[in-house]
Amino acid sequence: MTRAEKLTDFESSPAVGRVFCSVCGSRIFGRHDAIPDTIRLRIGTLDTPVTARPAAHIFVGSKAE
Repeated sequence: MTRAEKLTDFESSPAVGRVFCSVCGSRIFGRHDAIPDTIRLRIGTLDTPVTARPAAHIFVGSKAE
């Protein structure tokens, strides 16, 4: 099974989806139909250095540098 095949998309409310790993349950990213070209990526899922600067930090107690 490929990594992509392990992803499950769940519509948590109308027009809002959450994609998570079907094996461990970790949330990977979220989407909202009202903003079709944007996803909310869970940065903790990355295993490589982040070279791009974040556009915003929203509702965080801690955040990426």
